[in-house]
Amino acid sequence: MLQVGPIHLQDVMVQVIETSAITYWAEMFEVAEPTYSTVTIRDMIEQDDGTHVELRFTKEAIARGITRVLDPSFRVRESIRAAIYKGAVDSDGGEIDIEAADVIVQAAMFGEIIYG
Repeated sequence: MLQVGPIHLQDVMVQVIETSAITYWAEMFEVAEPTYSTVTIRDMIEQDDGTHVELRFTKEAIARGITRVLDPSFRVRESIRAAIYKGAVDSDGGEIDIEAADVIVQAAMFGEIIYG
């Protein structure tokens, strides 16, 4: 199993928070600045029971999302999976664009891609 380093996890966290990667379906609040160690993310779409999916997003959640995306059974465009894999192996946050960051968050929150 691939071990993703803490610097890469931090780079992905910054990408999620500082870009508009998920703002088309989620809102972020309670950002732990200046380190961005945690952020609360809430799905803006109401569930059938009137609630919203909410996640306290941490480096561990990012690692969980990356692990899910890299599982061959996870349904995602292969170019996104390849970029996420390369970023994790090379510990290069530059491989994680807005689209890949969105996929990582959705994988962590829902276990699948719901939006986009």
